[in-house]
Amino acid sequence: MYENAYKKKPDSEEILNALFMAYVRIGNYKKQQQVAMALHKLRPQKNPYYFWAVMSIVMQAYENENLANSMFLPLAGKMVEKFINEGRLEAEAEVRIYLIILQSMAKFEEALKVLKGPLSEKLVSEPDFPSFLEVELLTKLELWTTVNTAYKRLIESNPDSWQCYKEYLRSSFILIDAHSNAEEGVVNCSDTAADDTVERVVEFLSTMVRRDRDSRESATPPQLPYPIRGPYLGRLELLRILKDRNDVNWNKVLGNPLELICQYYDQFGDKPCCFSDLQLYAALLSESEKQQMITELLAKLGIQSQDGQIVMATDIKVIQRHILLIQLSRYYGFHRQMETDKCLSLAEELLRRYTDGLKFGESLTSTDQQYVDSYMLLLIHLLHDVAVSTKNDQYIWHALVLLEMSLTKSPTNSQLKLLAIQLYAQIGAFMPCYNLYESLEIKHIQHDTLGYVVCNHVLRLGHLSVAHTIFDNTLRFFASVHKDTSDYLISCYKYGSFPKVQEFVQFRHRLQNSLQFAICTAEKLLLDIISNASSHQMTVDIINGMDIDPMTEQTDFKSLCDNRDDSIVFSCEPNKVVDKKELKQKSFLEEKAWLHIRNLTARCLVTAVRLGSPLAGGTTAPESAAIRNGSDAKTVKLRDVLVRLRGELAQCLTDSRQLNKAQMTNDLCLDLYRTRLSAFMRLDLGDRFLIVLDLLLSSELHQNSQQDGQKAASISFSPAQKPAKSLSSLTQENRKPMVMVCGGEERRQIVVEMLENSVLLAEHISQVTIVLGACHEILKPIKASLNKKGKKKKEMDPVMVSVFESYDSFLSETLSAVADLQEAFSEPLTGDNLAFQLDALKIENSNLLFQHVDDTLESSIRKKVTASYQTTAAEIKTLLDRKLRYLENLKF
Repeated sequence: MYENAYKKKPDSEEILNALFMAYVRIGNYKKQQQVAMALHKLRPQKNPYYFWAVMSIVMQAYENENLANSMFLPLAGKMVEKFINEGRLEAEAEVRIYLIILQSMAKFEEALKVLKGPLSEKLVSEPDFPSFLEVELLTKLELWTTVNTAYKRLIESNPDSWQCYKEYLRSSFILIDAHSNAEEGVVNCSDTAADDTVERVVEFLSTMVRRDRDSRESATPPQLPYPIRGPYLGRLELLRILKDRNDVNWNKVLGNPLELICQYYDQFGDKPCCFSDLQLYAALLSESEKQQMITELLAKLGIQSQDGQIVMATDIKVIQRHILLIQLSRYYGFHRQMETDKCLSLAEELLRRYTDGLKFGESLTSTDQQYVDSYMLLLIHLLHDVAVSTKNDQYIWHALVLLEMSLTKSPTNSQLKLLAIQLYAQIGAFMPCYNLYESLEIKHIQHDTLGYVVCNHVLRLGHLSVAHTIFDNTLRFFASVHKDTSDYLISCYKYGSFPKVQEFVQFRHRLQNSLQFAICTAEKLLLDIISNASSHQMTVDIINGMDIDPMTEQTDFKSLCDNRDDSIVFSCEPNKVVDKKELKQKSFLEEKAWLHIRNLTARCLVTAVRLGSPLAGGTTAPESAAIRNGSDAKTVKLRDVLVRLRGELAQCLTDSRQLNKAQMTNDLCLDLYRTRLSAFMRLDLGDRFLIVLDLLLSSELHQNSQQDGQKAASISFSPAQKPAKSLSSLTQENRKPMVMVCGGEERRQIVVEMLENSVLLAEHISQVTIVLGACHEILKPIKASLNKKGKKKKEMDPVMVSVFESYDSFLSETLSAVADLQEAFSEPLTGDNLAFQLDALKIENSNLLFQHVDDTLESSIRKKVTASYQTTAAEIKTLLDRKLRYLENLKF
């Protein structure tokens, strides 16, 4: 539209502006450049138009790395230099874009000259920007002596900049190594201000500590209005580096590490950041020193138990310090070493302190969090430890009661809500999870970073209706991303924020290749295919309404980005027990494997339905049914497509079996819950799906041979091996109560596997039903033809007889499995039966931890869990009823 308007009015600045922004929206950088230059020629006195063209060239370099340094970046640089030579640079944005170009071309020395020249006077919006950019350029040039002194100056002017301390120490040890190796040209010995020895580093950090202490003690106001942590953390970081370098004197250069950590605790122990700071330096202490530190600091607080009585804290700061020591105890692994009775005793103490500490928050508003909420978080982790070690889910149930109680005191505490979501998910109750998730008021980008919190569970626990809602909301966000980021990019050009252009483009790329986006797309597609149809014609109509090409894999697995925020749940678990980074990598691999299986399953179902559907003319000629791949005019037979997809799925299943051997744990501190891949493999559902695909391909192959009057050719793939257990056997094995009594009457276990397996089996039955529907469409004309000719079974082609027998066997087994699953799934989830089972989860114990629980609150939780289980039963029963009607129509 704007292009046509421009052709009619080429001298309209307004139309050219709109045309440029239209190209920004679609990311056509070449066209952007051309329009920007047209604007510049039309209004040469307006510099921004010229620099729109320059930035468009820079983005072409970003898009095409092969031509970046040879064509685009030199061209952009010359265009800016032309304006510099003519003295026409006017704005800070124009200098910033020149610096971007020089850095992209690795011309760091020239960029330094710009920072030290007259053009730097225009860099006024961010006062610290020139200094930090200068030291960044010096680092890239590896001028370590100058880098070191520059970071010292930055630390002196901003003594709480942690990044500066880390870079300062890094440059110091590079100088120390270079000095010890006597490498010529690396160290400038004439600059005595550089710290190229450990002694100088120690002296500088000690000076910064003394300066901070003196400023606190003096009558003049300190440099910063809050206590600075930088110098104190800098000393600990120095010790960590020396220890990692195996320096024999690492624990002597600054004194006893235990004393330094205790000093840091004395300074900042009542600050929420203290735990995350000190956990980085746990390795500086031996196990005995850790125990000694915790014991001495607890005694120093003066709130230890005396004569069996717990001494309560007298103010909020004491509470915060005590919470920190409990968190450190857990991080040091002391809780994992405790016996069950001691764990429960500590949990009881924390509950007492939590209850007593609520008095300090009586004046807080409903949106504020209680000061003692961290006691509850630690208490829940202890109960979870006991539940895992004793294999008794009664402790999980009680943890939920305590969490719900604490949420009445702190209704906005996201950590309590996230823990409650995890516990409800562990016992298989999804609706409370969803309600808590909704109360978090997830907005915009959080659909990508936090959506996994419920998306991992909604289908696993069979809430199909809610799954539609969740996937629709998530996909609606991703659909709006392009428009939103386009608006941001337009604003960047309008207001000269050129450095942000690349950031927003990268941001859009991460969202377009988001793992969460790919998962929701695949699961929504499969859900739409299997959930509503009660006849094959309905399935055909649903798939015909979808814009999907089964030949093409829409997901670029190599470019997938894992944007999940796994740090949202506060964790005190030691790294030796839980390596979150390693677990996230394993989780990402498993998510991709499961996504690949789901994508291939959906594509196989679409191809199968189209293969069995009659053409528009009304005749069934599947061999001529074809699809087109993009703009390629070559047609491909659907049968060939299905054979290829079947082979890819078989290979994917083989690869996933190897991946599934690397076990992951569903630890309470991690929200990255496992996919359903493990249960899927255990039930052999992948191989079962391949077998029914083999039946469809054999049916189609035989139909072709019948039409050609020839003997059926051999199949072009290796048929899948039939699993040892039938589908009906699996459904019978799944007949279990929701709550099992184990170990006499001592333990209760919630059998969540019964729910998970039932949902997977119901999904599998739905998929098999659709493929059988396609087989029916193919075999129906053959059956009609045979009946018309009056052929007896013994006169039929043996291959054809085998096909019909296989079809009848599959149909009969699937019908039987539906009936068995309906019975097995619904029996333990009837109202009275389920209520009786959940009653058994209540703990009768003299421990205060299990007393004084509000019966009304526990009853409310029981009702929510019961309703969730029964919703799962109702949803799956509805799905199975539809598939039962579907299957009944497939009988000959």
